[in-house]
Amino acid sequence: MARPTISKKTETVSDFWKISSDNGLSWRCWDGEYVVFNPASGNTHLLDIASGQVLMTLVAEPTETSRIQEQLAGFLEVDRDDRLVAAVSEILTRLEGLELIEPAKRCS
Repeated sequence: MARPTISKKTETVSDFWKISSDNGLSWRCWDGEYVVFNPASGNTHLLDIASGQVLMTLVAEPTETSRIQEQLAGFLEVDRDDRLVAAVSEILTRLEGLELIEPAKRCS
């Protein structure tokens, strides 16, 4: 069973994530690197391919951590093991620190 990610910014356990900016993000991908502009902060970020894929998953729709892990494992063609779970947790923490994503509440 996947462990939920602990959000350092909010210090709560989050298992569901969304894009932070209501203004939308602008991005381009070249040779596996993503350049992302956040109009809300005015910041531009360079992301590796794994971080970019996680962000693109969340651009499509708010998503639970376990689904993000499954999608990244499929994209990278690797098993969803403890290393992948830890990597996704680090990616989510980093993207949250860049203010690109935030924990979300599920709509029932």
